[in-house]
Amino acid sequence: MAVHLGPYRILWASVYTNYPEWISQMLIVNAPSFISLLWKTIAPLIPERTRSKVKICRTNSDWKSLVQKYAKAENIPTYWGGKLVDSNGDGMCRDRLSIPLDPIPQDLYWTPDKNAPNLDELSCAVIPAGKMKIVTFVVSDHEPTYIIINRFCDRTYGMGIWYNWFPDFDYPGMPTVDYLRIKTLGEGVYKVKFGNEQAWIRSLNIHYRIQFEKENGERADFKELE
Repeated sequence: MAVHLGPYRILWASVYTNYPEWISQMLIVNAPSFISLLWKTIAPLIPERTRSKVKICRTNSDWKSLVQKYAKAENIPTYWGGKLVDSNGDGMCRDRLSIPLDPIPQDLYWTPDKNAPNLDELSCAVIPAGKMKIVTFVVSDHEPTYIIINRFCDRTYGMGIWYNWFPDFDYPGMPTVDYLRIKTLGEGVYKVKFGNEQAWIRSLNIHYRIQFEKENGERADFKELE
């Protein structure tokens, strides 16, 4: 459940926000009765163009016939009313799904090192629902520099770096302070934006520390604007 409400939800939200026509129809099949009630509640909040793409098929409906209105039977697994089976004769065509089941290697985990700050060493901003906070820096160092960001939030938040690159993304809440190091594009003004635009009611606390350093790790020449 945590994956569906965190990274998986963010992935779908990011894709659909940037490519709204990527989905022509969304069929929710074999849905329990409460889904219809839930849909009636949230549907008025969704744009009409998006709302018209969603079809909810309850358990006792003829949803298999509806699916075949949008796809040929030869391309639909037999489990969903089509004619397609996999090489093993499986009507759900499970051999076509490439889902890694092995655990993520431990060496790919982010592990705080001696340079990672504690939470009480970070600045903290309270961002109300639907709002954002922008932190502005002026970098005057002519040498190649990197922006170093340590950040922590226990709920999903948005972040972007504004110079002339780097779009906004949503990030899930995390169990520890993380570390971000990105090569900058030169001297100038950088704005780091933290957002809570997805929320309707709840504010969030975002903890952060932002620095700029040279290639060799030494502190670069920069200042934060109030």
